[in-house]
Amino acid sequence: SSETNNSPRLIINYGPPDPVSIAELSNSKEVGIYPNPVKGLLSIDIKFNERMPLSVDIIDIIGNIIISQQTYNGGIDISKLPKGMYFLRITYQNQEIIKKLVKE
Repeated sequence: SSETNNSPRLIINYGPPDPVSIAELSNSKEVGIYPNPVKGLLSIDIKFNERMPLSVDIIDIIGNIIISQQTYNGGIDISKLPKGMYFLRITYQNQEIIKKLVKE
C-alpha cells in the first residue's frame, strides 16, 4: 500500500519551542475561515459560548510573520498581501491551530 494515502498532516511551528499536539489540531473543527481562497477580508469563525480574544498570525511559506494581531471572531484584511499560500496561526486558551490559506 502507498504511504501517500496516509500522509501526515503538515505541522509548522514558529517561535519558541511549544509544539502543537495532535489533540490541539483535532480542535481545528471549531475554527472556520472563509473565504479560502481569499482576495480581501478573511473571516474567522470560532465556535465558542463566549467572546474571547484571539491571537492571529499570518505566516508566509518561509516562516516570516506577515500580519500579527488580536481579534474577536472577526476578520482580517489581507488585500495588500501578494498572491500565494500562507499559514494562519490562531492561538486561544493555550491552544494553537494552524490552517492553510490561499490569497488570490
